[in-house]
Amino acid sequence: MALEIFADAFVLNHANGRQSKCVAWAERINASTIRFDKITCTECDGEGQPKGEPTHGEILARVQRHAAECGQRYEQRAYRCVDADRKGDRFDCAAALHH
Repeated sequence: MALEIFADAFVLNHANGRQSKCVAWAERINASTIRFDKITCTECDGEGQPKGEPTHGEILARVQRHAAECGQRYEQRAYRCVDADRKGDRFDCAAALHH
């Protein structure tokens, strides 16, 4: 079975109109059952193994919580990225969405 996007959440704006986001990946077992696998994030390395979230609501809450935490942690970096782009300056932003 292949992993598919189960839920996602916006994190921050970056240069060139790019936006970072967190994505929850899951494997569909059957029509009503999924197996949550991981969270990827274009601001950080994401999160590994599931922590026992059995419902869609709990997985969505975890993705939104991760997005909010990364938004706070990397807000200044994203601001510098957008500001440098607006001014035509160079800024080597470490966010994964630029690589």
